[in-house]
Amino acid sequence: MKRFVEINYLVIMVVLISLIAPYPLSAGKTASKPKEATKSAKQNAKDAHGWNKAEWGMTKEQLLKAIDGAVEIEKTPYTSEPGKNLYEIVKVPEVTIGIDKFSPALYMSEKDNKLHMVKLFHGNAIESQFGNIKSLLTQKYGSPTLDDQVRNRDDYENKAKWILPSTSIELVYIGPTRHFPFSPLCLVYTDIKFFTEDMDKL
Repeated sequence: MKRFVEINYLVIMVVLISLIAPYPLSAGKTASKPKEATKSAKQNAKDAHGWNKAEWGMTKEQLLKAIDGAVEIEKTPYTSEPGKNLYEIVKVPEVTIGIDKFSPALYMSEKDNKLHMVKLFHGNAIESQFGNIKSLLTQKYGSPTLDDQVRNRDDYENKAKWILPSTSIELVYIGPTRHFPFSPLCLVYTDIKFFTEDMDKL
């Protein structure tokens, strides 16, 4: 009977050791999940929550405080895309990207008076600047979701777009044609969540 009890005790101990063995813990520490943490950090590195120091959802007062040189201007409706009910009320200084200076425009929504779009515009850029900025964005966010070119006698356009968890980034260069002698370059940051919610209500 004594031998039977000893055998059962050994069996129980072996089972307990086999259950504990796959999860070794050092003294005073809890188990960590390095793979999940690494994945999360990687995802955060490939997202944008606005442009520069201007983050989605900021109010006029927050933008004026966050961005050096920002000033309040007369409220100006955004008329390029009717129906979006956006307006500009905060002006920020020009920024240099690559070799060119861009004029940023910060657009607020009439719905909540918060920031949801930023446009950076250059009126007459050279085509190589499109490639330079595209390369910088690719290094930071990976390959573009959309990469398109149009070439004919009436249309000359390069376009690249990155769709991130929080932000859509679109880079567009329009080259000169026989009907359009200029070559504007535009970089647009859009708050995906805000505009998706608007589209869902249509």
